[in-house]
Amino acid sequence: MSAPSLEEKLDVVGTDIWRYDDSDLDIDPILQRLSQLQIQLKVQRKLHATAELLRYPSFPKQQATRVKHFLKFVFEQTTRGENRHLAFRKLDCNTLKFCGLSYKVKDIIELPQTQFDFLIENVSNFVHRRKLGGTLYRDDIDKMVFKKVYPEDEELHRGFLKAHIDLRPKKRLPKELPQSPRSHPSSDAQRVQPDGQPSMALSLEPEDTTSTITMTDKRRAKNDSLIELPQLLLPYP
Repeated sequence: MSAPSLEEKLDVVGTDIWRYDDSDLDIDPILQRLSQLQIQLKVQRKLHATAELLRYPSFPKQQATRVKHFLKFVFEQTTRGENRHLAFRKLDCNTLKFCGLSYKVKDIIELPQTQFDFLIENVSNFVHRRKLGGTLYRDDIDKMVFKKVYPEDEELHRGFLKAHIDLRPKKRLPKELPQSPRSHPSSDAQRVQPDGQPSMALSLEPEDTTSTITMTDKRRAKNDSLIELPQLLLPYP
């Protein structure tokens, strides 16, 4: 659904409310719902901006560094933020990294309670619905995830790191696999005799030393009756 159509729907709702003249019109619940929508949009604007950044190959300066400071805030013992860090400990690995990209620690501490509550309740849904998990394993994020942390709960932090490793997307195989040595053009290169002349080798697949016939082999066999030729050699003229 495009933004203009959403705005148009809001206009329709506003017009309907304005034209509603019945005696049962109750404005207060509508105002409350509009207030909740405003809270949602302020958080969503922040999350949407980060999701758009993840579409680009690199972040603005210091953007990824936020993840390091955020994870220290979440996992280390702190008195900042009135225990808000404890609420983040309940979120999954990808959601934590996404929050770290979206908010500075200072922003989290100063966030109005209504927005903080909405963030905690809905940010995981945003990450999974937008399928952002695969974009949170870039090198610049990796470096921040493995920065030194002194966790209050070592087992909890270890679980976070394990999830980061286990959930990492597998690298895709190249579209064209490299040729094996047996099928490589260089395997059919001409053999060179001791006198420096090419020996007119015939290579059969699969490569087998007993299936390669050279003029040198013929001459050697002809001159030395003790040499037994492989069965695949052609008869001598």
